[in-house]
Amino acid sequence: MRKKVLLNRRIPVECYRSYTDRFDFVYPENEAGVFSPDELKKHIKQCDALVLTLGKCPREIIEAAGDNLKAIANFGAGYDNIDVAYATERGIAVYNAPNAVTTATAELAVGLIFSALRRLPFYDHKVRTEQRCNQTFLDPQTMTLMGKTLGVIGLGRIGRSVVSMLRGMELNVLYHNTKPLPKELEEKYNATYVPFDELLSRSDIVTLHVPLNDRTRRLISYREFELMKNSAYLVNVARGAVVHEEALIDALANKKIMGASIDVYEYEPVIAPQLLELDNVSLSPHMGTLSLDIRIRQVEEALSGIWAHFCGEKPYNLVNPDYAARR
Repeated sequence: MRKKVLLNRRIPVECYRSYTDRFDFVYPENEAGVFSPDELKKHIKQCDALVLTLGKCPREIIEAAGDNLKAIANFGAGYDNIDVAYATERGIAVYNAPNAVTTATAELAVGLIFSALRRLPFYDHKVRTEQRCNQTFLDPQTMTLMGKTLGVIGLGRIGRSVVSMLRGMELNVLYHNTKPLPKELEEKYNATYVPFDELLSRSDIVTLHVPLNDRTRRLISYREFELMKNSAYLVNVARGAVVHEEALIDALANKKIMGASIDVYEYEPVIAPQLLELDNVSLSPHMGTLSLDIRIRQVEEALSGIWAHFCGEKPYNLVNPDYAARR
């Protein structure tokens, strides 16, 4: 019997067409195109796997599944929206889609770096409201990127892709990971490992590429903004809660840093009203993978983990390899 895969929202069939000959898909057919929590609990009882596309899978959803659910997959690199610990306890495999998002998220990070340094949203608004090209001689809140110091917190897949894309800018690249990379990788990306505080104090641009967990929650807060240069910029395309939003607002409003570009927010989908009032921050709506070609890759990568699971394999995108021991 073919396995049933539950999609928590209706998505374009192009995203999973390549798997329609292997799975039966269950998805919401209501006008909203999204299952409510109660509807998700109802349908998950009859399904073998769940694919999350912009949603959460807390403990109560997993509990409602009974013993039929064998795998959960998130269509992004992060999986903080899934109660992985409880899934592991129940013997349920969890998969993600780490490769599909890499280039797209890095592209957005690069775009946001330029957006912050050149204050593009501010000047876009200025041109639209004044309806003329009114040049000024100098804007002390702008900066060119060439030859500056880039601090990368999390030099993993996405962080490395950002550095590669900016190779022609002759940057001094500093990075901080939980532990230094092998020398050959440092040489490949021309990156120097430094302690966390040193990276903050030396960098002209700090870009965040870490997962959200207990260690990284509010990694950047009041103390960290005090360490940064007054002329520095912060870019966050990771997870909103990696940055203490109140501290960010304080740093921007009081010019403790020059500016920021953020694609993610601590209390998504809510955005702090104070952020909307500041003219030294670029805001985007968590759009790192907002294109059909990337969505197709994300869903296919998530489904590849589920397919491998039912074929008795352990693919690279399994995030809780200990799940089998708990069955």
